[in-house]
Amino acid sequence: MEERAKKKSSVRSIPNREADLITASSKVVARWKSADNLTLLWTTASRFEQQIKDFAESFEIRAEVKSERSASTYELKVLNAVINGSLQFVKNYLADRYGKADSVAHYSEFGIVKIARQYGMPRDNDRRLQSLRQLVAAISAPEFTDKKYGTAYWKDILTRFEKEKAAAESIDSPFSEQVGTKFELRPVIKQTLNALALLLKANYPTTWREELRLWGFQKEKY
Repeated sequence: MEERAKKKSSVRSIPNREADLITASSKVVARWKSADNLTLLWTTASRFEQQIKDFAESFEIRAEVKSERSASTYELKVLNAVINGSLQFVKNYLADRYGKADSVAHYSEFGIVKIARQYGMPRDNDRRLQSLRQLVAAISAPEFTDKKYGTAYWKDILTRFEKEKAAAESIDSPFSEQVGTKFELRPVIKQTLNALALLLKANYPTTWREELRLWGFQKEKY
């Protein structure tokens, strides 16, 4: 029980929020670089400083990419809503040509699939792209050329969908890389901070609270 209490006390000085973690660790490493008499066997102040810089850079890039990703995802979401709504007109064209009862048999030619109890485009964007290409090929028949939701309309939809999908995917790759960096460095930084806090307590048994403040550990703020 006592050991558990000690552990809890030792980590209270370590912030959880990323921005706070970067701020605190930057202050700590600046102090550590001038304290040659305090060392850890498994890392150095220079190495710790580089880890903090990499983590901070990852944090900034992820914030920027997340903003771009949200905008791209929103555009794709809006376009998918347009597709879902416009598809009804294609169904109507098929019903006019083949009759309502027989038109369903031709849905697959136009990329329309059964989803639960309804017919529409696949929700998965990769499969939806395939279905859109099928639809454009099928609706290029002469009888659909002059329709409002005919050949020209769906070619434009396909072009826009390919563009927005590619944009979203190009953002996902660096975003995933930066998330990986975050999960690799965050525990290392917190482990180093915790070790330094314990080192200060061991070396300054009566004034360790003051030393923690001087080094940038401010537990009351976290």
